[in-house]
Amino acid sequence: MPILSTSTLAGYFNVSARTIESLAADGVLVRIERGRFDLKDSTRRYTEHLRRSASGRAAAEETAQAKQESLQASARLKTEQQKALAQRIERERGELVARSEVVRLVRGWTIFFRSEMLGLVPRARRRLGLSFEASEEFRKLIFEILVEISKKRPSDICPGLDDDEAA
Repeated sequence: MPILSTSTLAGYFNVSARTIESLAADGVLVRIERGRFDLKDSTRRYTEHLRRSASGRAAAEETAQAKQESLQASARLKTEQQKALAQRIERERGELVARSEVVRLVRGWTIFFRSEMLGLVPRARRRLGLSFEASEEFRKLIFEILVEISKKRPSDICPGLDDDEAA
């Protein structure tokens, strides 16, 4: 659903921005938000409006339907605004963490975890008195595990997380 500004839609219809605002106020055009219009639905409804006007039977039925659709669009907009406000309040209370912050923290923790895992080999050699051969086998085992983990998709590890979102 392409969304256009008032001025862009006015250019498409070859009318002024004031006419677009007037048509939106009359319920002819589909306003998504202030100064933004759905191209497809607005074009369809504007074309219907022109047909009715040309044939002389414009106002009553068109206005009622347009008002109804406008009320429905307004209700959808208010619902989305309420959701956005609730999320903002949750974020301000610290109840909601931005996805980018979570991804940043998980990436940092992953790098730290990998580093610590690879650091186990020299520690094990010193503390357990492992031979070079045994410590080398231990290193290979840790590396194999890290490779297996790296092949996992984010959604395998965190159900509900989109793989694209984690990239």
